Amino acid sequence: MSSRPRSTTGTQDGPGTKPPGRHKNGQAVKQDSGTAGLRLPSEMPKRALWWGGLAALAAVGVLEWPVAVVVGAGTYVAEKLSREDVRKDAAAGD
Repeated sequence: MSSRPRSTTGTQDGPGTKPPGRHKNGQAVKQDSGTAGLRLPSEMPKRALWWGGLAALAAVGVLEWPVAVVVGAGTYVAEKLSREDVRKDAAAGD
């Protein structure tokens, strides 16, 4: 079957287990080369900067915490609705 050496960590393949990188039906699965799914969207640094800045302003006292929470919640809802609209437009072919 596989020419890869088996693990010697004390675990054994038993009934119902599958080797890494394989589906239940035995077909190979493409695996990442060590990135472990750490691909960040290009918008992620901007969001982190926004949330971090909002938290910093609240921590320093420039904004009161209730105001920061309301602004953060409004931002979250607006982004979520915007993403849903983009998905609907893409699904409709517009």
